[in-house]
Amino acid sequence: MRRPDRSPPPLAIASLHRQNGLLRGVYGSRARAASGLRPPAGAAREVIGLLLTTVVLAACGGRSNLLDGSAGSAQGGAGGSASTGATSAGGSTGASGSTGVAGSAGGGPEPDVQSIIEACVIADACAAPGFGWPVFNASSCMDAFARLGWWYEWPMSLPDPFVAKQLLSCAASAKGDCGAFRACFGGDWVELGRCREGASCGGNTMFSAPDGPTFECGAIGGTCMELWSNGLRACCNAEPCGGTGEFTCEGGKASFCGGWGERVDFDCAANGQTCTFDSQAPCKGVDACDPMSTASICKGSVAVYCAGGGLTSHDCSTTGFRTACSPGTSPWENPCRPEFMECDPTTFTGMCDGESVIVCADGGLTSIDCSALGFGGCQQTMNGAKCTVGL
Repeated sequence: MRRPDRSPPPLAIASLHRQNGLLRGVYGSRARAASGLRPPAGAAREVIGLLLTTVVLAACGGRSNLLDGSAGSAQGGAGGSASTGATSAGGSTGASGSTGVAGSAGGGPEPDVQSIIEACVIADACAAPGFGWPVFNASSCMDAFARLGWWYEWPMSLPDPFVAKQLLSCAASAKGDCGAFRACFGGDWVELGRCREGASCGGNTMFSAPDGPTFECGAIGGTCMELWSNGLRACCNAEPCGGTGEFTCEGGKASFCGGWGERVDFDCAANGQTCTFDSQAPCKGVDACDPMSTASICKGSVAVYCAGGGLTSHDCSTTGFRTACSPGTSPWENPCRPEFMECDPTTFTGMCDGESVIVCADGGLTSIDCSALGFGGCQQTMNGAKCTVGL
């Protein structure tokens, strides 16, 4: 497990908390005092400068007995792997896979919270505006990283570890050069999943309209597949889907073709769960529970909840952007939530504050200096606020 780097990060990131008319930098227990942060334009000059420290996005330690009342350090979730964190993808390149929070399809260093925030801001700046549902932006990008590799959901919105690795790598190398980012990522239709609403296939390229955004499936080793649905939808399938109902459980990994022809690969064993032949809930926890009525409970930051008819757990503090446990959620709701309540990452579209863009990270308003990432400043667009190459 990689130890947190306590040294000040190269880019100052402060979560902005409005209290008594002042802007104060906060980020829970991860905050560390620092100096030299630039106050947002027009705000009060009395600002407590705080930096977001690096946290390890991996769940460490042994699995606790979910019925004995001990919190332990849980490894688990609806699917994927919390135990390996962001280190490796476990070989999966399907609709989702066996990584932890950030995912790395070929191994490599664990990305920290700051690098994910910066990557999402860069990806948002370089994405085509106004496409996708929900619309992609920096805040929704971070929230997808929080669910990556452990929480199973509908394949159309399921974050994929290989795509996540691609986004992180391309953002780190391109910075403010959107041409370089798009060439590296595979196009300007940016998402963290393999599927797109409103998409058709032209060869091996997903597109939404003749002049709309595109994504090249070959960039992630996939094949473009138009889905058998009542609307325009397509996926970059990692393996061909000749029909529905094709389901295998090998080595604890669930692999199947969904009802529309979408390919899904999800590693249950990596989380200490078992694979089940159920496309709605392909992973099952350990101790029996009612999948229709069992509500989540919290033991500190560890959420204990029902997955596929079996109790399982996940330490929300390892997600980076949903770090608090949410008690009382149904088995179909994510039991981890953002720590702060200043904003909702699923709906927040950003704000400009001078040359900085304000995004929602773990429920806290967070200011990012666009110029530090190689951009010219911040601009309000039809999708919300984002960094821009030039003004």
